[in-house]
Amino acid sequence: MRACLKTVRLMGVGLGGVFLLVSGATAQKLPDPMDFGVAYEMWAFEAADTDGDSLVSEGEFARDAAAAFAGLDANRDGKLTPQELGPHDARLFKRIDADADGFLTFNEIMTYKIKAFRAADKDGDGKLSFDEMVSAVKGEMER
Repeated sequence: MRACLKTVRLMGVGLGGVFLLVSGATAQKLPDPMDFGVAYEMWAFEAADTDGDSLVSEGEFARDAAAAFAGLDANRDGKLTPQELGPHDARLFKRIDADADGFLTFNEIMTYKIKAFRAADKDGDGKLSFDEMVSAVKGEMER
């Protein structure tokens, strides 16, 4: 479960972006996700769903990722280091780090996250439901 939640945060809408890497939710100091289980995932999803329609649009997803990136970029240099991320999946970091320079830029993260968002949008409506996000994270964990 903890690894799944790390993936959720890394993927983006930290289930308020299931989309790997950062989310607005993770940019803040959060309680230990292990204390909340699915309730934590739902809380993160609801944080990303800013219009309250029980779906996360690509725009909401991108806003959540931007807020998370800004919150994690401690030295404000426009790059995330493994140290700024804290505990994370090193294999996923390498997958997102397109130029293999050891840093993640916002563009690298968004390229990865938008691709993941579109793959997770199984019904093609341009929005992700909570179930679509959870399924996407589980699929990412199996890769």
